Amino acid sequence: MVRWSDTFWGEGNRGFEVLSTNVKNGAIAIEEFQRFLNENSQYESAYCKNLSRLQAQLLKVQHVGTFTPIWQSIRDLLEKIALAHSSTVTYYQDLLREIHNYHDLYQKKVKTSIQKDSDITRTADLVSQLNNALNTLNKAKEQYHSIGLDYERAKRSGNNLTNGTSTPTPQDTTTSSSSLAQTAFNTLTSTTRQFERLEKKYRQAHDDYKASVEKYNSIRTEFEKRFYEACTKFQDFEAEHVDKMLNFSLNYAEILKRNNEQTRLAQNEFQERIKQFTGTDLIESFVEQKKTGVERPAPIQFEELDNIKSSLNLSSSVTPDSAAGLSDELITFEQSEASVPAFQAHFPVSSPTMLSGWPSTTNIKKSESNRALASNANINHQHVAVNNQSTTSLGNTTPMSLSNPNNPLSRL
Repeated sequence: MVRWSDTFWGEGNRGFEVLSTNVKNGAIAIEEFQRFLNENSQYESAYCKNLSRLQAQLLKVQHVGTFTPIWQSIRDLLEKIALAHSSTVTYYQDLLREIHNYHDLYQKKVKTSIQKDSDITRTADLVSQLNNALNTLNKAKEQYHSIGLDYERAKRSGNNLTNGTSTPTPQDTTTSSSSLAQTAFNTLTSTTRQFERLEKKYRQAHDDYKASVEKYNSIRTEFEKRFYEACTKFQDFEAEHVDKMLNFSLNYAEILKRNNEQTRLAQNEFQERIKQFTGTDLIESFVEQKKTGVERPAPIQFEELDNIKSSLNLSSSVTPDSAAGLSDELITFEQSEASVPAFQAHFPVSSPTMLSGWPSTTNIKKSESNRALASNANINHQHVAVNNQSTTSLGNTTPMSLSNPNNPLSRL
C-alpha cells in the first residue's frame, strides 16, 4: 500500500495544500452524491406516478373486444413495474437518510480530527514559515554572492595598485616624483577605505546568508517531522471516508440491481403470458364473457284475412232476437267443484226433432242434462286445459273459427 508520507513532498511544499484541499473535497463529494441520489429518487417517483396514471387509463379499455386478455396482461405488467419503482424510491430515501447523517458526522470529524490536530495545524504554520525562510535565504544568497564578487574584484585591484606605486622610476625628476607620490598616496587611501567598507558588507552578507541557511534548516527539520505525521493522519482519515463512500455506492448498485431484476421478472412473466395466448383462446374468452344465449327467434307464419275475420265475428254471431228463441236450447254445465270455473257454451244446438222427429226439446234437454252432469268434471278439466293452452299460445297463434277442426269447441 502506498504511503502518503512518501509521495506528497516536492518543490514548493504543495503536498500539504493538496491533502487539505482533498479533505474539503470529501465534504463536497458527499453533498454531490446526496444531490445525485435525491434527483434519482425524484425521477423514480415521477416515473412510478406516470405508470400508475397509465395503468388507470387502461381500466377504460380493458373490457373492449377480443383484445381484453392482452389489456389485462399489460395492466398487470405496469402494476408490477410501478411497484418495483415504488420500492426503489423507498430504498433511495433510506440511503439518502444514511448519507445525510454521515455528512453531519464527517463535518464534525473534520473539526476534531483535522482542524484541531496539533500536527496538522503546526504543519500549516511551518509550510508558510518554510516558504518565507526559503525566500529570505535565496535573497541573502544572491546578495552574498554579489557582494562577494565585488569584494574579490576590489581585493585584486588593491593589490595591483599597491604593487604599482612601490616601483621607482629613474627618469622622474624630484618635483614630479613628489606629486606622483602624493597622488598615489591619496588614491591608495581612498581605495583602502572603499575596500574596508566592501569587506564589511561582504562579512555582513556572509553572516546573513549563513543565518538564513540555519533558520531554513531548522524550520525544515520540524516541518519534515510534522508533515510526516500529518500525512499519516490525512491518509487514515481519508481511508475511513473512502470505505464509507464505497459502502454507499454498493448500496446504490444493489438498489439498481434489485429494480432491474424485478422489472426483468415482470417483463418475462408478461412475455410468457402473451406466448400462451392463441387466437382461439381470445375468441373463446370473448364468447364466454359476452354471450347472450342459444335460443333462436321462432318463425312467424302468414295469416290470411278470412281467418282473422272469422275469429272476430265469432263473438258477435248471436243476435238478441236469436238469443231469446234459443234460450231453452243453450246447454249449461253446472259447476261441480269450487276450484274449477263454470263452463257455458254460448252457441246454438240443433234440435233433435228437426232431424229424426223426436218428441220435444224439453225431454231432450232433461236427458242431455243428466248426461252432462255425469261428464261435467271431465268437460271442466278439458276446458281448463284448453283455456290454458289457448292462453299460452294466444300471442303466437291465430284465432280459429268453429269450422276449423282443430278448434276444441267444434267437438262439443
